[in-house]
Amino acid sequence: MRNTVTRRKLNTKPLIRNLTIQIAMRNKLSKSLILILVCVWAATQSSSLAATVPGGTTLVVRTVHSISSHQRVGRTVNFTLDQDVLINGKVVLQAGTPATGVVETAVGDFRKSNALTVNLTAVSVNGGTASVKTTGAYEPQTASTQKTRSGATVYLRDYIFPHNTRMDFRLAQPLHL
Repeated sequence: MRNTVTRRKLNTKPLIRNLTIQIAMRNKLSKSLILILVCVWAATQSSSLAATVPGGTTLVVRTVHSISSHQRVGRTVNFTLDQDVLINGKVVLQAGTPATGVVETAVGDFRKSNALTVNLTAVSVNGGTASVKTTGAYEPQTASTQKTRSGATVYLRDYIFPHNTRMDFRLAQPLHL
């Protein structure tokens, strides 16, 4: 006697449909989870972007290139922030952030002009710039001067802020980021 095995045709359509539904639900859940994480990240980033650095805060920068007393007044100079700027324990400007300034005075004709001074004018923030108002320009601490008979100050040598010179600027007004 022969064993006859009855073959039943297995209907795979419902199984495939159920599997497809489960995969789709997992994908939707994954996409939803990713969307939620992106929203949370964006919210935390936008809160740090809306920060205000109070007036009186000192911004510590370093020169990107050397600055000479023979450069023209009004020339733009580049800096990077030397230290993080913290507000309520949160970093709102990271060390290394680009900043710009301007040569305010330069010796040029060293017999008639003021010493070399530079001032911070802007900080880069999220692809843009935020204007900076400081309490005053930075100048060399060791200025060699001599008074003439008429009372004019004469600077006796050239001044250079070498590359990577550290400078401190105090904010005269709040810096809105």
